Amino acid sequence: TPPPPPPPIPPLAMASQRPRRVPPVDYREQLETGHHGHAKKRSAQADKPEESAPQRSKPEPAGVPQPAASSKVDPGNPLAEVEAKRPDLAAIWKEAKDELILLNKDVDDATGVLLANLLASNTTLKRFIVYQNRLGKEAGKALAEALKTNETLQVLNVGYNELGDEAYRALAEALKTNKTLQILDLGSNELDNKSGRALGEALKANATLSFLSLFQNQLGDEAGAALGFALKTNKTLNWLNLDSNELGDEAGK
Repeated sequence: TPPPPPPPIPPLAMASQRPRRVPPVDYREQLETGHHGHAKKRSAQADKPEESAPQRSKPEPAGVPQPAASSKVDPGNPLAEVEAKRPDLAAIWKEAKDELILLNKDVDDATGVLLANLLASNTTLKRFIVYQNRLGKEAGKALAEALKTNETLQVLNVGYNELGDEAYRALAEALKTNKTLQILDLGSNELDNKSGRALGEALKANATLSFLSLFQNQLGDEAGAALGFALKTNKTLNWLNLDSNELGDEAGK
């Protein structure tokens, strides 16, 4: 008899496939029951962009000059800095228990660094979702540093930001040692083959990640081949979303 069909993909982890203003979705059921862990592993198969794929819509800048970002961990009080810069975000952080959801909140790179610094020492958050904002290279590198020390985070969704390759290579390096993250959404973040190769190397060492979305980036055959090769040895990844990239026939071999 044929095996049962795989369960649905966790909705918010797939948020980067959706239009703006995606409503918050709870990951608790997927994480507690492990339903996504029974899904069949998806190969790094060629999947060319579709004309109907949603086009990225960047949030409008706030119109106020922002200080330059730096990924260096601040030795002071990052929460006080967030409160001075964005009191609305500080209030959300203070109220957060096991999840922080910032959907389309115009979070810039410098503020992203401060939030990442808070995450580095946090012991309660399981889900950190900063989807469709203005996070850049420095925030991405700061998040990578946070993943090296944080021991509770299970879900990281930074889809539809502007992190770029340097940040994602840093994130890939962090995945080699992180032992808690299960769901990672990197959709629509300008990743290219260098990031794809780095993530492929990370998947060879990572033993906890079960869901990875690389939707709507600029990954080509080289990245697809690296990811496909990693799947031969990785024992935990069950979902790999490569939709709307630049993969050709060579990537599926």
